[in-house]
Amino acid sequence: MVATGGNRSFWARLEAGLLALLIVLGCQALWSLVPVGTLWLLTRLSADPAAILIAGLLAMPVTLGAVALLLSAANRRYLRLPGARRGRGPLEAALPYSILLAVGTMTVWFIFFANHMPSGREQLIP
Repeated sequence: MVATGGNRSFWARLEAGLLALLIVLGCQALWSLVPVGTLWLLTRLSADPAAILIAGLLAMPVTLGAVALLLSAANRRYLRLPGARRGRGPLEAALPYSILLAVGTMTVWFIFFANHMPSGREQLIP
């Protein structure tokens, strides 16, 4: 029979690992999936570009703030687990790298995959 202390330690380690994974994936979603998903949803709700822009300017900070609060709550839960290092959680380590990865991905997309090359018919300056 497994002792209660050992079993509790296993569950605490499992919860810590799952929380760390959730935080890392959530950080990446914060900079990529949330903005793209918000804009995608707004384009499904309206066809007017001005309405989408205004709604995006209002909805994007609210959505990003909500996801950031969820990530902060997960980080606080991680820090309350037994055996967690005090003062520094996985959120502080994952957030800067997720920003760099998102900026790098956007740069690669813009340089290689965005269709922004003029074909001769478009007028760059009206």
